[in-house]
Amino acid sequence: MSDDDNTTTEVISQLSKKQKDYSSYTHQDMIDLCNELLTNFRDRQYEWSNVSSWTLEEAKVFQVYQNGQDTPSKDAQFIMSGVKQSLSFIVSKFIGTCLKHYEYAHELETNGANVEKKKPDLLKKVREITMGDGSERCYSIHGPIPMPLPNQNCELYTLPTKKGEQPRPSNHTKLKSTSKDKDETITLILGAGNQPQLSLFDILQHSLVDRDVVLLKHHPLRPHLLKLYSILLEPLIKRGFFAQVLDSGV
Repeated sequence: MSDDDNTTTEVISQLSKKQKDYSSYTHQDMIDLCNELLTNFRDRQYEWSNVSSWTLEEAKVFQVYQNGQDTPSKDAQFIMSGVKQSLSFIVSKFIGTCLKHYEYAHELETNGANVEKKKPDLLKKVREITMGDGSERCYSIHGPIPMPLPNQNCELYTLPTKKGEQPRPSNHTKLKSTSKDKDETITLILGAGNQPQLSLFDILQHSLVDRDVVLLKHHPLRPHLLKLYSILLEPLIKRGFFAQVLDSGV
């Protein structure tokens, strides 16, 4: 077993021991975490925007910039601007949405029906539709709500289920540590090779929605994202809920 293997095994062991703690987080705990992530994102914008020249490295991945060029081409500048804007949008909107959800859930838990006016937009407009296939399954349509684009709306469709039936489990990969404790599991995310923001989206989904501790293995084309994620996700890292390794570390 190599040193990299030992390091990764140790990371998995440390992460898995934190799952039980994270699963016990209250709505208020999640509110505090979301607020800390957003504050960290805003206060350290200059730092994460420039660390490891990650936008320029993305231009190299898309083969619109070569080492030695004096000035990035228009195509390279387009890529550099686009990946930064996409990542910024995902972080601010995703975490902001999670924050609204947990604030509403916390208010509902403490004040009950008095929080009707504070419902998130997607919960204010809900229609339940019965499937026409004779299965007695139903699904819900939430919305429509306006999008941050002219004349664009969004609706959310749930998976069809029978009354009292639980939705199908998600298909993300769970790793078990060598411990016999069933709570000591982690979620493994394999870094995306086509777009830099996809891995971050998966991390936020499993961390803030599923409340899973997460291990990210970076794609071999994108080792430059490691320092970027170390800044953006510092509140998760310092709690022991997120860790990352390079492709060479697995």
